This record gives sequence, C-alpha cells and structure tokens, in this order.
Amino acid sequence: EYRLYAWISKSKMLTDQDDVQMYNDLVEFLKSHRQDLQLAATDAVLAVKDTNRMVKLIQHGVVTPLVRLCSQSGRIGVNALSALVKFSSQGTSASQCVDDLLQANALNRLIEISLSQREASEESLETWKQRVNFSMALMANITRTEEGAVELVGKTLPEEAVPSTTKDQPAAPQLPTRPTMELLLSRFLSQQFIERDAIDNEALDNMAELDSRHDDPYQHFAAVLMNATQLEAGQKFVLRIQHNKNETTSVLQAILPQLKSSNPIRRRGIAGTIKNCCLNPDFAWWLLHEVKIVKHLLYPLAGPEELGVDEKR
Repeated sequence: EYRLYAWISKSKMLTDQDDVQMYNDLVEFLKSHRQDLQLAATDAVLAVKDTNRMVKLIQHGVVTPLVRLCSQSGRIGVNALSALVKFSSQGTSASQCVDDLLQANALNRLIEISLSQREASEESLETWKQRVNFSMALMANITRTEEGAVELVGKTLPEEAVPSTTKDQPAAPQLPTRPTMELLLSRFLSQQFIERDAIDNEALDNMAELDSRHDDPYQHFAAVLMNATQLEAGQKFVLRIQHNKNETTSVLQAILPQLKSSNPIRRRGIAGTIKNCCLNPDFAWWLLHEVKIVKHLLYPLAGPEELGVDEKR
C-alpha cells in the first residue's frame, strides 16, 4: 500500500528520468485481488495525463490487467474502461494499445458488458450506463483497425464470417452463433436507455465531453457499425433485404432515422455506415429507388429554414 501511494506521488512529478520499477509496481497493483488496491491503482492510471508516461505504461503491460478489471462492477470497472478508451484514442501508442487489447481478448469482455443487465444490488444505474458507454467507445476504437473489425465480425456475425473451405484448406473452427450484432442494434435503437433526446449546444462544442456522457450509453454503436461495414460481411448484415408483402426492410432502413438524431455521435457513425454501403454497386438501384436514399442524405444538409409539406415528403 505504501508503494502505491508513493507511485501516485511520483506520477504527479513529471521528470525526464522514469523509474522502471515504478511502472512495474503499478502493473502489479492492478493485478492485486484486493479491491481497495485495484481502485487506488486505476485512479493512479487515470491521473496520468502526460503522453510519454502513457506510452511507458502501455510498454510495461498495463493493458492486460486493465482488461481483466473491466468486468468489475462499480468505479473500478469504470476507471479501467475509461483508461483504456484514453490509451487507445490518443498518442503514438494507440495502435499498440489496440494490439494489446486484441491479444487480451478484450472484445469478448466488451460485448458481455454491453449486453449486461444492471444488478441493482451491485451498482447504480448511472454507473452501469457509464460502463456500457465506455465499453462501446472502446469497441469503436478497436474496430478502427482492420484486424479489430475482422475479429468483431467473426464474433458477432458468424454466418457472414465463416470462410468457404476447399480440399486443401481445413474447416474453420465453429464460431459462436449468438446474434450479438442484432442484440446491440436493438439496444442502440431502443429509447428506453436514453435519458433525454436533446443535447444542449454547449456539449456540441466539446466532443471529448460528449463521448464520455452516459445519458445515451449505446451512442458509440453507430461508430462500431460504421467500422464493421468497411468489410463485405458487415455490409451484408446492413444490406440484407427482407421482403414483407409489398415492401422491403433492412438494417439500413432501420438506422436511417438516426441521421435526424440530436446526438452528433449517432449522426456521424450512421452517415459513415451509409457511405460504406453506398460503395457496393450491387445495391445501387435498390438504394435509389426502394430506399430513396437521396432524400435522407439531403436532410442533414438542409438549413434551419422551415420546410413545407411537399418538401418534407
């Protein structure tokens, strides 16, 4: 305990000579089974703001123990997820952090957290929403890379991800069949998890603050879906057409109303998803004539002027 408090004191003094033992000690504290030490250690990690020290922490293996702590309920889990989001978003070591996250099998834990049900006896609704929001943000950071997107598709869209086999190629291992992407999409589209529809104008000026808000915990699924549709398998999921009587339905049509969302994170991710899908020439006629994609794309470009009845059609 004394060494941990000494580490916190040293971490506030930015010197050119970093003590290697200091970083190793912090990693060991994160691995402790004592919750008081886990909490103090995650607080110490979050207190690190200097880019060079963040790089040092990643180089000394801080990612793996933080991934294990993500599943903890309460403030420990929130701290661990928040730190990983920061490490995978900023600085020159962000790509190394993503690699370490994939090696630590972080996607499985993040999917589990995102689809969890709040245990009232263990944590408050606010804390649960914070954990879900950070887990979705971290998932978005991981899937920015091709390797991360491929792994996500393999875990959540097994039908699309299973490659064909040949005589010279052994059969791929059986992938999970849980419809994870459909479940995440369902929560993303559900209004029950959103505390309020409107976002004040001051928040729009600070995207970093908006990213960490938890009043819309599934907002970052829009970015996850955008990253998934960089792959053909992800596009198949979004563009899969279902025929119901005289009309067609698809995931793309279900997410189009998000272009009108008051939340810019939702709008940005869905716009990127649509862009990726529009690059598929096989669906050009359907997008133009069935979905009437043009009017949906023009709506965000419209000015503040009041639209007439005919213009809204």
